[in-house]
Amino acid sequence: MNKIIRTVHYLLNISKYRFFLSVILSCSRSLLPLIQIYLMQQIVNLISVNQSLLTSKELYNVILIYTFALILELICGKIAEYNIMHFRTEIELSFTEEILTKVCYLSLSSFEESDVQNKVRRICSFGSSTIYTTLNFVLEIIINSIVLFVSVIYVINIDTNLLFPLCIVSAYSSLKFIDVSKKNYEIDFLQTEQRKENWYFNFLITQNKSFKELKVFGGVNKIIKKIKSNIMKFFSDEKYLFWYSLKKTGLWQVYNIIIVIYVLIRFSSNGNFNVGDLLATIQIVNKYLGASQSMLSSITTFNEKKLLLTEVFDFLDSREVNSRDDFNPESFKKISIIHGSVKCSDTIILEEIQLDLEEGNVYFVVGENGAGKTSLIKCLCGLYELEKGTMYLDDRVVRKSEELLNYSSVQFQDFTELEMDVIDNIYFSAEEKDSVVTSRVLCQVGLNTKINSLPQKERTRLGTWFSNSVNLSGGEWQRLAIARALSRDAKIYLFDEPTSMQDLFSKERIIKILRKLSKNSIVVIINHNIENLRPEDKVIFISNKIVNNVQIHQQLIEDNHEYAEFVRRGSNEKNS
Repeated sequence: MNKIIRTVHYLLNISKYRFFLSVILSCSRSLLPLIQIYLMQQIVNLISVNQSLLTSKELYNVILIYTFALILELICGKIAEYNIMHFRTEIELSFTEEILTKVCYLSLSSFEESDVQNKVRRICSFGSSTIYTTLNFVLEIIINSIVLFVSVIYVINIDTNLLFPLCIVSAYSSLKFIDVSKKNYEIDFLQTEQRKENWYFNFLITQNKSFKELKVFGGVNKIIKKIKSNIMKFFSDEKYLFWYSLKKTGLWQVYNIIIVIYVLIRFSSNGNFNVGDLLATIQIVNKYLGASQSMLSSITTFNEKKLLLTEVFDFLDSREVNSRDDFNPESFKKISIIHGSVKCSDTIILEEIQLDLEEGNVYFVVGENGAGKTSLIKCLCGLYELEKGTMYLDDRVVRKSEELLNYSSVQFQDFTELEMDVIDNIYFSAEEKDSVVTSRVLCQVGLNTKINSLPQKERTRLGTWFSNSVNLSGGEWQRLAIARALSRDAKIYLFDEPTSMQDLFSKERIIKILRKLSKNSIVVIINHNIENLRPEDKVIFISNKIVNNVQIHQQLIEDNHEYAEFVRRGSNEKNS
């Protein structure tokens, strides 16, 4: 009941007008068919009792009212159809905006957990439809309650013996349908992982990067086998649900037939009855049974969605802090971390972090693959919270790492290739800047000539998913990701292997640009090209999960045997 009240409150916040109009129209649509049954009963009785009444004024009046009721039902139906369609769009719009905003408030460490991702996917995929289903449930309850109430009053007047079996059938069916709905949701919940896996496999087949390797290595057949294996599990589940439902609710269908037969026998045993009364009683009984079935189906559907509805409102009611909105940025010149550690999925990935990063400097992060370099970048930009230790901006303690999102700009190693135009790729999450700034950042990364050669220049859609789009090479996509990072005014710039896909000339150009960027900011670069480091460069060396404080490259070679060996191996690999 609480979930229904919560949903109604949510719907009223979206549109009171649409909600109350839906309720009024539902009441009208439930009463009008019952009025039509009553009017038809009168028409048939008038005709059957006395043929001379065929031309009577009373009969014409009843027919006229009946015709008006039919037209009114048609008009109400069309208005209700338009209203509910419009209301559904409003629900989807409001829900999507609210949910996506909430998703963006999640911390990266939370989002990287499989259970959280499954929940987010369920809510994003089915959340708005669940709200809409609950709206339909409320309207169906109103409609069917009116039908059931009027039907019971009618049955009492005709034959009180009918009332008891009708009530017993309804009560029995309610319990059985609820059992079926619970079982249905349990199976849907268990299928979440397989459905996510199937979606991912389909995505791989239609995604540009993976498609190449699937073609080369012949991986399509393997993926098809995995998809079929998951779908075969769905077939097995559906078969089980069918027999479970038949076992639980099949007897209810038999009871319905028995009741209709009873009505026919009851009237036929009474020699003095009106044909209109017989037809009306059968129609009313069918209406009662239909309303019972409809109400039970609505309850079943609602019970199937109830747990998801709980997830939806728990997620909507969560109080994640949006640091970007709640925090007022202050200028700073230094970031420090003392005795810090970073944890992800219950595993410590970095520990004993001791860092002092100052404005006007470029810092190169080096270490073996898997050492935690990218995790350090995520920590410095505010995506990961410190598990232990303290972070300072100058002398001020950072209470929540997400504050750093106000100051940071990042180029990730696994950067996003947006299937949008060039402008949207550069200003992905920010307001567009003037053409001078756009031209400057494109020129800095060496993409201005390429972009100017495109059919619609910077308004050309990139990628392969849409028509009239143009794809870029891997190196060009990487430079566009760097341009995205450069376009933002930030205090700390973080680059995760910015030259990994670049030719020699482009590597030198990009590193030169990033060095100049440090004039009024802090620049941190994950770097695997040891030979590009200068003797005086500042280095953050990560080894065995331990983040050593900043040291000079040449001095570190002399003082740290492990680092010296790391540099030597890098040089040997380069020369070989």
